[in-house]
Amino acid sequence: MDGMTLLCVPESLFSMGNETYPIYRPVHSVWLDAFWIDQTEVTNAQYSLCVDAGECNPPKSELFLNENYANHPVLTLNWYDAESYCSWAGRALPSEAQWEKAARSSDERTYPWGNTFSSSNLNSSLGYDGYSESAPVGSFPSGASPFGVLDMAGNAWEWVADWFDADDYGVSPAANPAGPSTGDQRVARGGFWGAPADMARSSYRGY
Repeated sequence: MDGMTLLCVPESLFSMGNETYPIYRPVHSVWLDAFWIDQTEVTNAQYSLCVDAGECNPPKSELFLNENYANHPVLTLNWYDAESYCSWAGRALPSEAQWEKAARSSDERTYPWGNTFSSSNLNSSLGYDGYSESAPVGSFPSGASPFGVLDMAGNAWEWVADWFDADDYGVSPAANPAGPSTGDQRVARGGFWGAPADMARSSYRGY
């Protein structure tokens, strides 16, 4: 409907989390069935199709209708806006576990591209890349995840389906976890163009 390329992430176990701070602990093995995920972040041009169809709220970003930013990620959406878009497009927000597996695969890599941070692999203020804020989606192919998913670090925060719970990792099911059943904050992943290197880690949990 929106022209998005979908990538299949095969079923397998992977290790989720890290030991740096309590909200990432414990590192735990998670089984996920195969699932599909968008190759890139949703662009302004794609999101505008949903707005034109009367199914999505216009974002607050003043760049949304700027044709020079048509291929940049749509910004300033709340979680409900993102969910409405996915429903209109016939897809769904990934779970937190699905997002992390799509970013890091089963080899416990720190970043989508490997274990060493490099500013050349993402849109970030940590290295001059020619963009003052967001970049067109897919501008950093060297930062692709093992499954070919792009911009999973930097550029724009990405909503996932789950409610946030700081203690969820210690009690979540071992197979296909969907996160807590209730909460007052949702999880966002991947950091954004102005984030420090720590937020580019595939295990980083924003909320």
